[in-house]
Amino acid sequence: MSASRRMLVVAMGKRVEGLRVAVGLTMADAALQVAVWGALPDDEAATPQLEALEFGDVPVQSLPAGDDASWDALARHIVDSDIVYCL
Repeated sequence: MSASRRMLVVAMGKRVEGLRVAVGLTMADAALQVAVWGALPDDEAATPQLEALEFGDVPVQSLPAGDDASWDALARHIVDSDIVYCL
């Protein structure tokens, strides 16, 4: 039996679409995490996606745009992941 893969979804330009992709990936046999560049979207389209990720215990981290520490955190997430989706 192989170890579970680690997946990362980075939602940058298309943040709500990134959240949708992450929700779909909850069905994969992988440890999933989500990084959102900037503030979490709070519109009607994002709310069900965020609720589904919360229900699935998927960690969602907001990385403030323009912050040097955010670039470092994103780089660490990418290096620690086996598969990375950027939207």
